[in-house]
Amino acid sequence: MRLTRSCCALVVSLVAACSFPTYQVDGSGTLMPSCRNGLRDTAETGVDCGPGCDPCPACSDGMLNGQETEIDCGGSCAPCPTCQDGRQNGSESDADCGGTCGLRCDTNQRCRENADCSTLVCLSVCQPSDCKDGVRL
Repeated sequence: MRLTRSCCALVVSLVAACSFPTYQVDGSGTLMPSCRNGLRDTAETGVDCGPGCDPCPACSDGMLNGQETEIDCGGSCAPCPTCQDGRQNGSESDADCGGTCGLRCDTNQRCRENADCSTLVCLSVCQPSDCKDGVRL
């Protein structure tokens, strides 16, 4: 089956028409974003959100805004990580220990550095205290 030039032109124009974003024009002739085209266009601050569209979700923008109590957490977002929530989150090495938590991790808990461990010996997990580890507790 052979396609004629006009048929090819029609197919190409249909494909091209589908690949361009759609825009709306307000009463003053100003180009407005199409808030449902899957693109970040015109004045949108996110994909299909921001000025002229629905507000962008605030829980993943790296800024303290909306009802957040800390950056991207608390308020209407997921709870902020704490050193008492029973989970490894934030900068913790393991659940509620190491990193910026004041509590050091116990033997066999994950660690990033010696200071994360109560024994001050980290090899991916906190090691038990040993007379030969070179650490004086």
